Amino acid sequence: MNEITFVCDRGSNLLKALEDYQVVHCFPHRLNNILKRTFYSAGTKEKKQRKQKKESLKKNRNDDQPNWNNSNDDNNDSLMYYDDRDSSESESDDDIVLDEKFVELALRSLSSSPPERDHVNVLEKNLPPYAAQILATIVRCKQLCCYVKRVNWNPMLEALKRPTIKQEIIVRWLTMSQLLESILSSYSALTSIASEKGTLHTLPTIDVSTVVTINGLFLPWKEVIERLQATNTPSLHLVVTSYWYLLESVVFFKRRARQLLKAMFSLHDLHWIAAVLNPHTRMLKHATDVERAHAYCLVRARLVKFMEVAQIDNNEEVLSSTANSLTPPPRKKFKSYTTQFHDDTDLGETSSNMTNAKRARHELEIHLQLNLTNCKYLNDDIDNPLLFWKEQEHVLPNMSRLAKQVFSIPASSAAVERAFSSAGVIISQRRTNINPSTVNDIILVRSAADYLKTHI
Repeated sequence: MNEITFVCDRGSNLLKALEDYQVVHCFPHRLNNILKRTFYSAGTKEKKQRKQKKESLKKNRNDDQPNWNNSNDDNNDSLMYYDDRDSSESESDDDIVLDEKFVELALRSLSSSPPERDHVNVLEKNLPPYAAQILATIVRCKQLCCYVKRVNWNPMLEALKRPTIKQEIIVRWLTMSQLLESILSSYSALTSIASEKGTLHTLPTIDVSTVVTINGLFLPWKEVIERLQATNTPSLHLVVTSYWYLLESVVFFKRRARQLLKAMFSLHDLHWIAAVLNPHTRMLKHATDVERAHAYCLVRARLVKFMEVAQIDNNEEVLSSTANSLTPPPRKKFKSYTTQFHDDTDLGETSSNMTNAKRARHELEIHLQLNLTNCKYLNDDIDNPLLFWKEQEHVLPNMSRLAKQVFSIPASSAAVERAFSSAGVIISQRRTNINPSTVNDIILVRSAADYLKTHI
């Protein structure tokens, strides 16, 4: 168990259960929480009060079909309070408290000149007008989705061969991107349907240009989350580059997301090791000199540890083979008294650690200076560094074995959650007494079927 690396979110139950083991936190889980905080969707006491106020307003409302496009102040307030999910119910323990010192360190590390203004601790009620307008646009997009579902216009969009309006779910921010993309693709068709039915005045109005801007902000986050949730290919080496990519990737929310990303996520040592072992990012050109030296030191230390374990295993095999042999031991040779002053010519036990360190440094230098123009891996479209290390296992044997060990660790716990989701579909109210082994067999068959669909 001590040799297993666990990948999970920051739930208190998991952290307590795995406190004695090596844990790498799920990167997409943290990205999801960063986006929730960026757009003020995390569960808070204010959210509960808003929901109670919204429910009381609904009870006092007599109109069966409200006018979504009324622009008075009361309706604008209700827009800001609108939410189709109680985010507090879906909010997990995967969260941290950001005090002033923590945020100040994050702002300093961004090293901008002049220093950036703190956007992390800005309250929703103190938002600048342009930022509040973006939140109002997101709320109207959610309203439009609820409206389309209530009047059942998605079948009409399918008949017109247009994308249906997707439902946003607070626990998965990829669905927010899907909601915005579906609205951009089908909003003109919705206005045509509403005009034909004479209900255009009840259709929530959407500022398409603002939706395009918001969707442009989500695109890099969507690209990163989808790639990191891969199941059948290595993903740990992408965490460092994805982190840099999102830091470089609507001005207020961009800065707020960058600051939250810096304050809420810390790169694990295994992330740096995986980035160095990735041939495309081995030089770490976006890292600082301190970060680069730290990453290379981590690789060398891990290589030395790897070699020591291999030597112990080899010695045990030699001892076991000699113990089982029937040949008598050779006669002991007496050495001259002058041999104690001779230079070391073999690999003695006293210099084994130094030798391993030299070997680790030598292999890392070869890796950093390796000419990649003739590597077949670079010609492949699949971003799989294991293919590269399969080519180099004779040139860099220890680093190749280390790469196999490191890249077996995923960057996300999405694969396990997919298995839990499949189990939830299998075990229903009518099938509560199903045998656990049968559940495992069904999940295996489903996984194999999905794999065959995508690879054949």
